[in-house]
Amino acid sequence: MKESEQRFRLLLDSVREGIWTTDTEGVVTFVNPYLCTLLGYSSEDVVGKSLFDFIDVSSIETAKNQYLRETLNYNEPFESKLARKDGTKTAAEIHFNALPDDTGKTSGFITTVKDISEKKRADDTYRLLVETSVQGFAILQRGRIVFCNNALASLSGYSCDELRSMKLEDIVGIVHPDDKPYMRSILTASLAGKTPEPDQKFRFIDKGNRARWVETTTVRTDYHGASALLITYMKATQRHEAELAHRESEERFRTFIEDAPVAIGVSRAGKTLYVNTAYLQMFGIPNLEDVVGQSIMDQIAPESRKEVSERLLKKTHHEHTVAEFEITAAPQNGLPFFCRVAVTLLILSDGPAMLAFYFDLTAQKNSEKKLENSQGRLRNLAVHLLHAREEERKTVAREIHDELGQILTALKMDLQWIEKRSDPRMTQIMEKIHGVVALADQTIQMVHRISSELRPGILDDLGLAAAIEWLGGDFSRRNGIPCRVDITAPEAMIVGKHATDLFRIVQETLINVAHHAHASQVSVELWEENRILTIRVQDDGLGITEEQATSPSAFGLIGIRERVQGLRGEISILGRPGKGTALMATIPLPLEGARI
Repeated sequence: MKESEQRFRLLLDSVREGIWTTDTEGVVTFVNPYLCTLLGYSSEDVVGKSLFDFIDVSSIETAKNQYLRETLNYNEPFESKLARKDGTKTAAEIHFNALPDDTGKTSGFITTVKDISEKKRADDTYRLLVETSVQGFAILQRGRIVFCNNALASLSGYSCDELRSMKLEDIVGIVHPDDKPYMRSILTASLAGKTPEPDQKFRFIDKGNRARWVETTTVRTDYHGASALLITYMKATQRHEAELAHRESEERFRTFIEDAPVAIGVSRAGKTLYVNTAYLQMFGIPNLEDVVGQSIMDQIAPESRKEVSERLLKKTHHEHTVAEFEITAAPQNGLPFFCRVAVTLLILSDGPAMLAFYFDLTAQKNSEKKLENSQGRLRNLAVHLLHAREEERKTVAREIHDELGQILTALKMDLQWIEKRSDPRMTQIMEKIHGVVALADQTIQMVHRISSELRPGILDDLGLAAAIEWLGGDFSRRNGIPCRVDITAPEAMIVGKHATDLFRIVQETLINVAHHAHASQVSVELWEENRILTIRVQDDGLGITEEQATSPSAFGLIGIRERVQGLRGEISILGRPGKGTALMATIPLPLEGARI
């Protein structure tokens, strides 16, 4: 018995309808998961409560009356509204069923709840469309009009109540005598469950005793659970007026196209239907007759034809969006030029077509080329200035290190000579000499530091790898932040100005880390793969933002970008809040055996 109950409860838990059981007072004793989800409550929230606590106030009276009817063995479902936990309402179909005990006496009820909110919305939407339609709608069922809309009432002159109250002979009576056989066939089909010819035209006599031609479309449908005929009515003259209005609209559209200052073409299946004067002028075509009926590819350069074909193919699949792309146009009387095309689907009276707008990009491309050339010259100038400054720093560093360093060393040696030959008892003089020697040592160290900052000699003497290793060590000593350096790139490929650029990229990045990152560790990596040289500097600090990385006042980053672009490379700067920043630059290497 317990196993049977478990299987039954498992069945109730798995069905796609809400189920709850109640005692004779309406107190819930069981609710399945589907109904809990529908109501938004847990089972603990529902069990022990009155089921009427979960019925919307607008439906409580109906629910209580139906509950009472069920106690009298009236077994009918009804529509109601449920009150969900979030305060919303949902439409449902509720069906009470009595649960008898062993003696046959009602001990409670099992209630099924079906969510019909989507169906109600669909029904409401459909009803709104029908009620606001300019076409007449009627539903015939068992030889009677059981539904009609206001448009049919306006067309016939009878109110909807009058139409619904008509009997079989009344409906036939308002049809023109010559068309009564047709109406009888429809009514006979309705009664027999058959569907008459779908499209027909007949006349009826309106309430003002005027004969009106109407066109009808008839389909079989289901109405309130029973078979019925849905008939659509439209004035026969209305279609003609609509066709005339459509032709006038197309004429206005053609006039608009003709007067438009932009080149416009209309095509179908790859053949030109119409083009305006601006199109003829753009492509150097003398007459409209020379292009109508011809392939649209005649004005497209061979290298752009494949893309145009693909774009138009997409449009034939009922894409109503506008597709924009650039092509190379091939005019009849000149050189090819760049052209931007915007294509969309156009519905004409004889079927869909393609509407294309053509924009000559010659002036724009020339401006872009001039701008690109100007930016290139500015970039070259920036690179030249960077290299010139580097050479100047190199010269100044050498002069400071060699000449000033030698002078200071000689001065120190002279002071030490004087110290050795002075009387130790002359304490004041000896202290002064010691102070001057110490000052000379400090000045020599300062000269070495300034010289290294201007241009580290290790870069010229030992190469890029050793210079970056020194830079990482100096960074750690100055800032107390561990800096790991890993260089696997073949150093023989990287010499001269480019080695200097790579050194300065790493140097400037470490300066930014020291000033802004608040990092606890930094790594510098340099490797080569497939003739691509990659530098990556990564920290675990605050993480740079997009706004900071692209700020026009971030001169250090601007200088780094200029150096990378001068090496024909690419750079990315990615920051993650609280997880640090990674700067990565990739630089292409020349052909095998060459140096950058």
